[in-house]
Amino acid sequence: MILKYINSISGWLILSLFMAFSITLFSDNGFVITIAILIVIVLAYYFLNNINLPTSIKLFSTQENKITIKKVEPLKVTKIVEEKYSAPKKSEPTIEDKTFEPIKKLETQKITESILDDKIETWNPTEEIKILLTDVLKLTKELLFAHSVAFYWFNSESQQLVLGSQITGSNNFTTQKKRTIAKDILSEAVTQKKAILINHLSSNQEEAELGYYTSIQGIHSVIAIPILLQNEAHSSAVGVLVADSLADDAFGEESIGTMKNISQLISLIVKSHSEKFDLIAESAILNAEHRIRNKIQSEDDFVGVVNQLVEEVTNQISWNAISTILFDHDLQKWVIASSRTRFNSKYVVAKQEISLNHSIVGKTITENSIQSIDRFEGYQLPRFMLQEKEIGILGRGNFLSIPISGLKKCFGAITIEDSNNAPYTKKEIENIHNLALLCGLSLELQGLSMSVSFYKNSDEVLTLFKPSYFRERMEIELRRADDVGSEMALVLVSISNPDEIQLRFGPKGFLVAMKAISDIIVQNVRVYDILGRINGKTIGIILTHTTANEAYIWAEKIRSKVSSTSIPFEENSFSVTITCGVCGAIDGITTDLIIENAEEALNKALKTGGNLIGIY
Repeated sequence: MILKYINSISGWLILSLFMAFSITLFSDNGFVITIAILIVIVLAYYFLNNINLPTSIKLFSTQENKITIKKVEPLKVTKIVEEKYSAPKKSEPTIEDKTFEPIKKLETQKITESILDDKIETWNPTEEIKILLTDVLKLTKELLFAHSVAFYWFNSESQQLVLGSQITGSNNFTTQKKRTIAKDILSEAVTQKKAILINHLSSNQEEAELGYYTSIQGIHSVIAIPILLQNEAHSSAVGVLVADSLADDAFGEESIGTMKNISQLISLIVKSHSEKFDLIAESAILNAEHRIRNKIQSEDDFVGVVNQLVEEVTNQISWNAISTILFDHDLQKWVIASSRTRFNSKYVVAKQEISLNHSIVGKTITENSIQSIDRFEGYQLPRFMLQEKEIGILGRGNFLSIPISGLKKCFGAITIEDSNNAPYTKKEIENIHNLALLCGLSLELQGLSMSVSFYKNSDEVLTLFKPSYFRERMEIELRRADDVGSEMALVLVSISNPDEIQLRFGPKGFLVAMKAISDIIVQNVRVYDILGRINGKTIGIILTHTTANEAYIWAEKIRSKVSSTSIPFEENSFSVTITCGVCGAIDGITTDLIIENAEEALNKALKTGGNLIGIY
């Protein structure tokens, strides 16, 4: 038709002038006739191009992609499945792209609004993507005249769908966030990467195919389409978009086209935000590593470093209970060092011994390996000990045990338990393992550095720090205690009758006695306590994170062990007793003053006969 080529004002003017000139030549009323014809043409053009005619007869309709739809029988479920398709790639803009351009501007618009909105004080990508998805779902519901529209995330590792957002006209939309992959329309769409349309859905089949309502709604039509992301090698499904309707045969080929465009928009939003999530996650791990390093540098207390690790883990992973397992040098056993639960549930407590050869954490420590147990119920090995049922451990969900180790030594383990049935992801396990490894490596290097320093600055016979270096270390520990507000105590140890021992057994016998005493002390201190010589007759011990009263009890234990020890010398043996002086550190105390106070307590005890503990 000639109307197809009349597309501009200039065309209309030229046509009208031509007709006026032609008719005027042959008729007296030619001009009037021309105007009348022109008005009729304009009205016809306006009428035909603005009324809602079917696409097939509309003058300027767009050509839709043809999809073969199977003929369906009334009241029977019919699935119309498209061929598999890949995630969107860059191409020339189509008419559909231009049609949905306003939708694609939603992301930029919402981000800008979020930044400018006074209510949003800090940028939160989780809330941002939720806002964007909600707006897209609102638009989808309007375009399809749907009853409900929902978006589910797809976790390929746990094979679960997680509700991201929904817009619904029902009061019975389920509050359950997670659902396991099954044989319903959502699962089929996301696992097979296919767009699926069901018309003529009966009430008996509604629950089986949908599953996101708490009661039958009378849904007769539903359409689901996967959300795909294009990777380097292939496309992966990250979610599924579903829309339903109470009307029978409500969706068709044009609905699938609309859903495709919207799925491409969601794919762009997800891709953009996944990059932001990755950056935030990496930033969180880096910050956690930084705080652990600062803890290691600020103190030598291994327990303090492990406690910092626990704090960081609680911010990185879902948990109901967390515990740490370390070696107790006093008990000479592997025990629960710390335990924490969210809801005050009964759980293991500190100082409980673990079954090293018959437990999951024992396997972690002996094999220096990660143990991740999904859905722990019925697992053959106990987590900590054989009598777990008697202490009311949670006993359900997932259990994760990760070694705290360096290159050559395992220092212990950290365990995380969660009642949620969704297993821990590889990324979550990797992040926690990296933090634990950082602790282990740092402590191993710290121990190596201390060993080098020890042999450089130690007495070759007694294997104790020399007096000058011992004072340097004491100065450091005093300043550290002031900075972090922790306790510290100094214990001085001397043979009760040193002159008598030298007289009876000579200098060699006295040195053998001092070596026996230092060996007993070494066996009864923690790895981060510091031992050194004050002078030729006195040994000093710096007990970190220890009060004066606790140091007194420790010194009494050492005194008792020394007095009951027989010291072999040449062909005979002898025994000695020791006397101790104890002084606790106070804020601002100097190295000279704490040594002076401890020596005063020691000398008073010696004057009263020795073989006892004096405290300043």
